[in-house]
Amino acid sequence: MMGRVRSLGSLHRVIYAYWFLLLLYRGSAATQCTVESTIVPKNIAGDVLVLSAGSLSYTGPHPSSPTITSAAECANACGLLPSCNAWTFCSSQSGCGSGCSSWVAKHPKLPAGGPANRDPVGVDLPILGFGPWTYPQTQNGCQYSFSTDRTSDAWPHGLCTLKRVPDTKKLQFVAPAAAAASQRATAAGIVTESAAAATSADGWISGTLSASKDCQGLPPNVCRACGASKDPASCLRCAKDARGQFNKKPVKYLISKGSKAQDACAVCAGLADATQEERCFECILDGKRCSTCVYGSRMWGYGKPDIAACLACSAKKGGRYVGACNACAQSSSPARCFACLDTQSLQICNTTQQPGRDGCNIGPNDQTPCDLCSNAAQSDDVFRQCLACHTDPNVQQECLDCGNIPTTAATQARCFACVKAARFPSFASTGCAACFSSWLMAGKTQSCLQCVESSTTPAAAKASCSSCVDATAARSQALQQKCFSCLKGTQVKDYSATCLDPSMRR
Repeated sequence: MMGRVRSLGSLHRVIYAYWFLLLLYRGSAATQCTVESTIVPKNIAGDVLVLSAGSLSYTGPHPSSPTITSAAECANACGLLPSCNAWTFCSSQSGCGSGCSSWVAKHPKLPAGGPANRDPVGVDLPILGFGPWTYPQTQNGCQYSFSTDRTSDAWPHGLCTLKRVPDTKKLQFVAPAAAAASQRATAAGIVTESAAAATSADGWISGTLSASKDCQGLPPNVCRACGASKDPASCLRCAKDARGQFNKKPVKYLISKGSKAQDACAVCAGLADATQEERCFECILDGKRCSTCVYGSRMWGYGKPDIAACLACSAKKGGRYVGACNACAQSSSPARCFACLDTQSLQICNTTQQPGRDGCNIGPNDQTPCDLCSNAAQSDDVFRQCLACHTDPNVQQECLDCGNIPTTAATQARCFACVKAARFPSFASTGCAACFSSWLMAGKTQSCLQCVESSTTPAAAKASCSSCVDATAARSQALQQKCFSCLKGTQVKDYSATCLDPSMRR
């Protein structure tokens, strides 16, 4: 009896282990999100979601500038649309197939509109007509001939049609031979291409995007990004949140090149800390100011962006400091920059204030002295000089120029010392940084600095000190001194005409 009990106990342990492994496998499988893709040199038959994705809007200098110019770009457009799993692109310069004229007779072009007169108005899927931005814009969208200045019955070169097929594993193709079958509408109101859409397969390139079951309802590109993230399950949960989707107007996925929030889900899912990951999701889905830490993570690009550090800083300092936190998070010396935010009194504007007008002088997304000096200063001592320099609003440009001198810490320190000694009275006054320019005569930096720092040199003349020792002018020593003396002892409106004219050379 005891042996039987032991056997049953062992059996139970085996069963428990089996169910544990099964649940573990099922849980692991739930976090998988993949997109399989295929490409075939044919015209895939399917339900038309968007007839011409490239003509819905334009991004180039001219309305006729195509937004989709290759099969790869067409596949990417399909990847932007949640319901799209197939696409067709016409790669032939002379157009593809036939049946375009009869199609556009039933489905005319969409009118232009939108904020910049670029987007179609009041349309949603399926979009069965060409968008307003065809080439030429005055034509109906079918293949255009320069020689006849008319359109033919062929589908145009560059046409990118987005489709939905029942099964990406069992594809049907539009027959190359001519056929008189008409277009038909499904119960859902989606129009299906028939054999009348083409008389030749030449030039057609098609492909499919098959997303895994757990990505249902998501754009294939988002599914792929979540699958590549560190935490696919959390990424999917974020991407499926209604706050980040265009549920009422799916066409916005194409016009906006995807949902910013959905695209950012994979970025947030890459954070190592679960708390920061959840805060990141909250920021992007609710459109909070802290979303700048994600969307603007490469805004300045001085160093590798640290989104987690930016989120932690914004949580600590508040919404007004989000821009400053973001700049520090991608600075070349983040630790020094974040420490600066804790110690410096910065007059940062909120999103409703104007710098210089509402008691603040730094825009909500502008760089601050903390990150500017962290990026520029080549030593901690120079960093402190740089911060001190930026406390005077009259010398902001000179502070920036001194920090951008690509030499040594000692050179930067000498430049900042010049700014302090020069006592510039206004933002327009400059002179110190120019004394370190490469076009100066060799060994003349000190003479230039003495001219700028001199109390007898008028503020308006200080910017011309470097010109006295300009190597291209090749002035003699005597003329250099004469030029400096002219700047120091003359009160005129135009120092270039008075002290730097040709008679002051050689």
